[in-house]
Amino acid sequence: MGASTERFADYVSLMAQSLGHADRVEPFRGYCTGLMLPVKRKSVEPMAAHLSPNRVRSEHQRLHHFVADAPWSDEAVLDAVRSYTLERISRRAGCRRR
Repeated sequence: MGASTERFADYVSLMAQSLGHADRVEPFRGYCTGLMLPVKRKSVEPMAAHLSPNRVRSEHQRLHHFVADAPWSDEAVLDAVRSYTLERISRRAGCRRR
C-alpha cells in the first residue's frame, strides 16, 4: 500500500469513529473512496459500479442507505475533521492547542 493510500485509510478510519455505530464504517469507507475515484459522476450508482463491479446492486443499496437513511451526524464527522486538521496544522506550525 502506498503512503497516500495508507494515510487516506487512516484518515477514513479516524473519521468513521464519529459515526456512532460500527455498521456504518464500511459504507462510509466506500462512500469516501467513491468520492476520490476518477469518475465524472460522484453519485452513488457510478461509485457502486466502480467499487464493486460484481455486486453493483447491493453496493448501490448499501451506499444509498448510508447517504440517505442512516442516522449519522454530519456535525460529529465535521467535528472530527476539524480536530484532525487543527492538530496537524498546529503541529506543523509549531503551535500548541489550548
